[in-house]
Amino acid sequence: MTLIKSISGIRGTIGGEYGDNLTPIDAVNFGCAYGQWILNRNPNIKPTVVIGRDARISGKMIQNFVQNSLISLGINVIDLDLSTTPTVELMVKEYNAHGGIIITASHNPTEWNALKLLDENGEFLNSFEGEKIVFDSPKDALDIGIATVYQDLALVPLMSVTRNFFMGREPLKGPPFLKTFDIEKANRIAAERMGQIGIDVRDPSQAVGTMSGGERQCLAISRAIYFGAKVLVLDEPTSALGVHQASMVLKYVVKAASEGLAVILITHNVHHAYPVGNSFTVLNRGKSLGTFNKKDISREELLSMMAGGEELDKLEVELKEMNRLSS
Repeated sequence: MTLIKSISGIRGTIGGEYGDNLTPIDAVNFGCAYGQWILNRNPNIKPTVVIGRDARISGKMIQNFVQNSLISLGINVIDLDLSTTPTVELMVKEYNAHGGIIITASHNPTEWNALKLLDENGEFLNSFEGEKIVFDSPKDALDIGIATVYQDLALVPLMSVTRNFFMGREPLKGPPFLKTFDIEKANRIAAERMGQIGIDVRDPSQAVGTMSGGERQCLAISRAIYFGAKVLVLDEPTSALGVHQASMVLKYVVKAASEGLAVILITHNVHHAYPVGNSFTVLNRGKSLGTFNKKDISREELLSMMAGGEELDKLEVELKEMNRLSS
């Protein structure tokens, strides 16, 4: 089911393919886009957004994604939890907030949900403002500062480091109508940016396929930051990497966050998430188990939730009983 985008918000079925349904990545991207719109309208202050939702099963999960996206951008969030659309509209004015989000898909089947977006007056965005948030391609998202680095990286192994770094955004030189790719400038920038993260690229014309998995991930992240990303969504960046390569990527994630970027790391590996994360949202088969600040949850508790602690405990009891019966 294709996402339905209008000035009142974004509607779609939960799960499925990114860009075609209301997936977690779509929820994060649109939440970040709305948050960036709020920040642009309210410079030099810490704005506030009111969030409410209806009782459908996916509501809490979508709320956690959107709410944490806003918090990562430095926005205060007032959580009304279960609320009607008119209540959220009124509370935007009551709290002197700068916007509001209603997570509801009333009159749609239960597998649907939606983000309805409000301005500082508690009113739906007009068409002009809505166009700044509702985008139709990764390029539209990147233009407003939201970059997603996918597990498959979107790199071309047979192309050079430089070509991959500037793919679709090549620097040009020459007179109007006769411009050509400025390869010298591109090579210099690509080598400098990779050097800043500790990767020595002796020849920027070397094929990306000759680089390690960790170096490729860092290239994709560095590219996103160079072209103005303010929010980084990293989809399983360490899943296929060894210990050393994963460490390289995580160090760069911490460096990016320390420079003021909002980083959302999607991973199934608690040993990668816990050292670099500030807050954690745990999902189990599309259902949110909660959002926790680092000071409120230990690594072991987080691991138990991610691994299905109760199911593992039952399995351990069953295995002990089997061993007892066989002995």
